[in-house]
Amino acid sequence: MSEFERGREKLRAVVDTNVFVAGIFWRGSARECLVRFARREFEAVVSEAILREFAETAWALKTEENLPQNPQPWLNWMSSRATIMAPVELDEPVCSDRDDEKFIECALAARAGYIVSRDRHLLQLEKPFGISVVDDREFLAIVKRQKTHKRLS
Repeated sequence: MSEFERGREKLRAVVDTNVFVAGIFWRGSARECLVRFARREFEAVVSEAILREFAETAWALKTEENLPQNPQPWLNWMSSRATIMAPVELDEPVCSDRDDEKFIECALAARAGYIVSRDRHLLQLEKPFGISVVDDREFLAIVKRQKTHKRLS
């Protein structure tokens, strides 16, 4: 597929827990990723296991840090708006942190082009199975480029 053809498709990405939870509680590039998803500038893909981790992590952080933001509306929103996929099972470990495999398995099932993460174990993989692992700032730049390209075509 040419870059032009890819530019016409909606980006599909798996958002890691650290980006999603940071977007709930703090302003910045992680929150901007969630805003771009809300504007339907990319398709977010999750699995049931990822949604569970989002909830567990968000509530634990809220409690531990005594944060005022209620994560439940965000969790409900993600559950209702993201595409939920049954993950593929990997035959062999790919990531040094086995707990991160769920993001790769979901991305493979969805044929996602990106995993958006701040996790060093995922970021060091760079491009497992052709899936680009990028941080939230880099992903925003990709989304902006795609949006500009669509306007020009």
